Amino acid sequence: MKQHRYRITAEHLTLPDGTSPGRSEVMLQHCGHPLFADFAPHFKTFMQQLKLGPSARENT
Repeated sequence: MKQHRYRITAEHLTLPDGTSPGRSEVMLQHCGHPLFADFAPHFKTFMQQLKLGPSARENT
């Protein structure tokens, strides 16, 4: 008699506070990974501009 085979995977859907993890969070968690090495300086600039808010971006 043949046996059934299953593959079960787990996917991180929410953080402890109930929000979903974003792509930027993945990059921040794995910032030392070589995959992100070329993108890291651009991401840093983007995050700095984002934290300044829309009024600071309008003045540049």
